[in-house]
Amino acid sequence: MHHGRFSYFTRVDANDLLTSRITNDVVSYRLPSYGRFYMEATPRLWFGIVRSVSFSGIGIDIPSLRYQAEAKNGDQMLRTKYIRQVGAAGSASEHATIEQLFRDPSKSIDDISQPQGISAVKILSIAASQGQKIFTLNSGNAASQSVVATLGISADAKMEIANALAIGKEVTVHENAVTVNGWSGSGYVIVDPDTGSGAYKLDGGTNGGRVPSCAALAVMVVAAVIIATLLAVVLLPFIIEGMIGVELVGGAAALANAAKIAVAAYLASFATLSVAGNSGSTGAGVLCVDEDQCVAQWRDDTKWCDNNYSGAKNIACHDWAREELWRCREGLPSEPFRL
Repeated sequence: MHHGRFSYFTRVDANDLLTSRITNDVVSYRLPSYGRFYMEATPRLWFGIVRSVSFSGIGIDIPSLRYQAEAKNGDQMLRTKYIRQVGAAGSASEHATIEQLFRDPSKSIDDISQPQGISAVKILSIAASQGQKIFTLNSGNAASQSVVATLGISADAKMEIANALAIGKEVTVHENAVTVNGWSGSGYVIVDPDTGSGAYKLDGGTNGGRVPSCAALAVMVVAAVIIATLLAVVLLPFIIEGMIGVELVGGAAALANAAKIAVAAYLASFATLSVAGNSGSTGAGVLCVDEDQCVAQWRDDTKWCDNNYSGAKNIACHDWAREELWRCREGLPSEPFRL
């Protein structure tokens, strides 16, 4: 995760330097900025006790990306244009960084099975490719607030957009929510028209991107196990020596080596279980399922029940749909509906 965050800032710095050199009209330095690279975990409780945990994806959130930038000729418009450019590129780097970290090198980049990251600018692009209208709203347009009311996105997103318009910000947003790999929501950009600085938001409040996939979790688990195995193999003899206060020689050293092999084998078996867990089964107490996909399937199942059954059969069908939701969350295979 630490590497993911620094990969993002490295990509951003390289792009900013290239942009300033191509335009040759702005001098820019990135100021201290921060962000987080995280794994989304959703615990499920049983009488207040965590029974299992599902992982819906990997996310990156960059709430502060700050610059000191000035136009060489003092033109504020050039500076504003530059800040807009690097802001949009920074948003694109959010989904691109995650995709690059977790893609399968044995497959082509455009393979549909590769992890698909999302960010504000990518969601806007996807919405446009679907034929949705892309609105650029501002406080000078009296129709902006009425457009916000008609948007098919979450109430929280619409409230944030309305508040931004009320204080003179410019907002770019698409018409309706989009769905990408089980994730459903919106992406929008809130910009200060005077400075070009902005917030590139995903539905839910993050200034970042994410990969709604358990494939990324597999990579992280395996990497963690490899590191733990190496540390165990290298450090175990020193730990034993420190505990007993005596240097290991002869038979004691051989025993320590045998312990190293046993620990390494145990951790390797854990890695195998963890990878298997990413197909839906449990591995080392961790369940890796796509919660959004399970909920979407439950909605489809209940709709199917309503379209095909009524009365007592409909009630039984809805009970089956709830059981299917539970089975999906537990990583169990689905069962057909039987009367």
